[in-house]
Amino acid sequence: FILCHECGHIRAEKLRGIPHPKGTEQEILKTNRLWNEMISWIEGRRILIELEIPFNEKRLFSYASKCLTRYLEAFETQDEL
Repeated sequence: FILCHECGHIRAEKLRGIPHPKGTEQEILKTNRLWNEMISWIEGRRILIELEIPFNEKRLFSYASKCLTRYLEAFETQDEL
């Protein structure tokens, strides 16, 4: 799952579909980081489907959710940008 996510980052960079939120510089950085992480999971899933690599949808969703939750928790405690 991590590999498909990292490949999703490469595809997400090409798409550059990051929104332009309003707020402080730090809020904008956090929003863009979280957006990039979400898009990378979505694109990683698409890559698995396109390459016809079998995977457990429920496990992928669960793992991606845990990873995204860690970012949100880190943002709350100011540990991560």
